[in-house]
Amino acid sequence: MSFFDRVTGNKTREEDLPEEKARFVDGKFGFVSFFKLAFHRVGNLCKLNLLILLMISPIIFTLFGFSGSFFAWQISDTAFSPTSAVFPNYQGIAAYESGSAFEGLQTTFSFLTTVNIDNTATTVLKWLGIIVVFLFGPMNVGCTYVLRNTVKEEHVFLWQDFFYAIKKNFKQAMIFGVLDCVFIAAIVYALPFYYSNANTFAIKMLFAAMIMIALLYFVMRIYIYLMIVTFDLSFRKLFKYAFILTTAGIKRTLVMLLGLALLFLASVYLVILLRGFGMVLFFIFLLAFAYLICIYCSYPVMKKYMIDPFYDEDGSMKEDEPDGEGKEQPSVS
Repeated sequence: MSFFDRVTGNKTREEDLPEEKARFVDGKFGFVSFFKLAFHRVGNLCKLNLLILLMISPIIFTLFGFSGSFFAWQISDTAFSPTSAVFPNYQGIAAYESGSAFEGLQTTFSFLTTVNIDNTATTVLKWLGIIVVFLFGPMNVGCTYVLRNTVKEEHVFLWQDFFYAIKKNFKQAMIFGVLDCVFIAAIVYALPFYYSNANTFAIKMLFAAMIMIALLYFVMRIYIYLMIVTFDLSFRKLFKYAFILTTAGIKRTLVMLLGLALLFLASVYLVILLRGFGMVLFFIFLLAFAYLICIYCSYPVMKKYMIDPFYDEDGSMKEDEPDGEGKEQPSVS
């Protein structure tokens, strides 16, 4: 049984596994190895992408609720409303003023449009999106476990491994998933707020600091999910080790951020240039590919600092050495 079978408690029997295949990832987890791995695992990536979309599908109901329609079927109530925000002011003035010029302006600001008004159906649809908050952590844990094993080039049984990881780490996945959504929502709110109010030097500095905090947390959360499926650690240690690994693996962190930025720009370019193809690619591949970039860049750092110093190749704990006394070893589940 391999080390990570012991870590995760995977009981898969050797006779159940297919024959060993050629390895594509070198010991340095290099650039060329990444594309070899992605190319030979493209089928699993597409399946995982569809599984991700299934887990976040409640967001679709929320979008229907805000749009007020289900495709061509109107589900919200409607009413007519002026397009101009100053229309009520002109209506009030019209009670005391008159004249051709004023009537012309009043006509200009009197154009009406149809607006949606919430009813029971749209309210329920909007609240259905809250389900994603509770599915977010388990989804990330399942994806992380599958892709970690993919990067290690272990045999992956997508459906079974995905839900096995969720079941085994459900409590931590649920709690951190909710916290993760709260932190992300706070960052999404804070960045536009500081940007729109960056009129002074102090606010500009706060905006720059917020960008750094957002990038730091984005990388830390990847390590947190990776450690959740690998080790048995408290939340305090998860955040502590995630911060240490983020700073210790700064080179791979920068490569990961660059790779994600290039993927985002390429996706936008495809949507603009080839709208149909770009949208289809998003639904069948891009999300899982972005996850793979994150895990491929972060796993070697965790392996270097949290696994190799304490465990042999067969997964047994290394004996304590005189110069290694006092080291805090991560406990495994």
